[in-house]
Amino acid sequence: MRFMQRFHLHPFLIGIFPVLSLYAHNQSQLEPNAPWRSLAVVIGGTISVFAILYLWFRDWGKAGFVTSYMSLLFFLYNPAREILHNVHTSNFNLGWNRYFLPLWCLVLIWGVWVILKKIPPRDTTIQLFNFIALSTLVLPIVSIVSYSISHPSANVIQPIVDFTQRNNAANGNRPDIYYIVLDMYGRSDTIEKEFGFDNSSFLEELRRQGFYVAACSTSNYSHTVMSMASALNMNFLPALGNEFVPGNKDHSRAATLIRNSAVRQYLHEYGYVFVSYASFFPYIDIPDSDIYIKIPERNDNIQPFELLLIGQTPLKIALDKIAAKTAESETIRLFGKNYDRTVFILEDLPQLPTKVKSPKFVYAHLFIPHPPYVFGPNGEYVGNDERLNGGPYRDPVDEAAYHEGYTNHLRYLNSVLPQILNQIISQSETEPIIIIQGDHGFWGDADKRLPILNAYYLPEKDVSGLLYPTITPVNSFRVILNTYFNGEFDLLPDENYPTVNQKDYYDVQRLAQDAIECKPK
Repeated sequence: MRFMQRFHLHPFLIGIFPVLSLYAHNQSQLEPNAPWRSLAVVIGGTISVFAILYLWFRDWGKAGFVTSYMSLLFFLYNPAREILHNVHTSNFNLGWNRYFLPLWCLVLIWGVWVILKKIPPRDTTIQLFNFIALSTLVLPIVSIVSYSISHPSANVIQPIVDFTQRNNAANGNRPDIYYIVLDMYGRSDTIEKEFGFDNSSFLEELRRQGFYVAACSTSNYSHTVMSMASALNMNFLPALGNEFVPGNKDHSRAATLIRNSAVRQYLHEYGYVFVSYASFFPYIDIPDSDIYIKIPERNDNIQPFELLLIGQTPLKIALDKIAAKTAESETIRLFGKNYDRTVFILEDLPQLPTKVKSPKFVYAHLFIPHPPYVFGPNGEYVGNDERLNGGPYRDPVDEAAYHEGYTNHLRYLNSVLPQILNQIISQSETEPIIIIQGDHGFWGDADKRLPILNAYYLPEKDVSGLLYPTITPVNSFRVILNTYFNGEFDLLPDENYPTVNQKDYYDVQRLAQDAIECKPK
């Protein structure tokens, strides 16, 4: 107990709390090591501020209390600013930094004055601050530990396909399978309607290469984790578990279904090597793949969790200004990790036919054309452009910036993807099966969110009797396994279940079959 009375632990505990709390709140979407660098910086920063204030006040008590207050106010900057965003007129918003920052500084100065004049640095006061600060860590630590225990890194689930359906496949070399998911790639007719962007030349190039483009395709669900769990398990979520109900915000079951999918299990029986690329979103990451390709990292990349944490503080203002000034030199790349990952995968995919033995199943999930908008139309890095990524959630600041960012991503991707596909096909010993698919469409209601790009390369097959314009991802692998592996999977109805409440992914409703208009391109 004397320890709690004598030592100022509270400045460090108060600094640690926002890091652990933010990590606990987003743990299902972050890597386990995401908070460590932030914790080290916070502890180092607290030590520095504490020491400087001691040298100024020559009093450990005053230095400790002021450090705690400054740390608290530092991490409350953006939460408080978001609340005051509601105080506004047409030309004035109290949440704008130009108004909020001076107000925040006044509160900081006033609070420091109160601490120096009104709070006595007694042992009992130190003990009280320590206990209060320590108690704040209980909930995030319990949350992190309980999540880690209940969500081990490699959950094993029972097979969810009947392997007795597997008959003897045709003899000879089996084709490699490439499943290339382009996050948020919408359907061409809805893209043209929303963005005024004509995507027909890209589709024609795919058709010229031998792809079948499902011109009226839609996703079965409106969020990534749901779409991928459904597509890779060839079924709708209620048939895959009883966890997919409104109110459940735990995506661990869906993540487990993605890692240990029916498609993976089925192809494993045929000796397929499962290949995937590392993702910084754990719920679609498959680290136990037979070949797990990690993305080389540059030291100048700020990690997603660190950006999230910085966004809670006034440092976001300074970082945005520095990033804007260094956009061309790339001294600080706010979204360098996103950019590097996409470039690496696009450069690595054409090497896989000769680099990895066959037969193989390649799962490549690229976060493009999804934001953050890091690519210019020619592939140049533009992630530091405040218009494209300077919104409250690192999104575009307005609709014009959103349209520019999305279409820039389309232009870049459309310019490089056909050549990549051609290299994969030409360098494969046996012509591969390729699926290019959006996991969902772009932002908006179901008529924007559900229509997707969905293209198939099925070698040596007459696709007219296999594929059709309205096919959805739930049937993609049913068609492939039936066609190439003598599977006996009945096709399911091509139904859509968009999320009704965007804060509750599994709160879905079935959409009427003709609810989404299609104008084929």
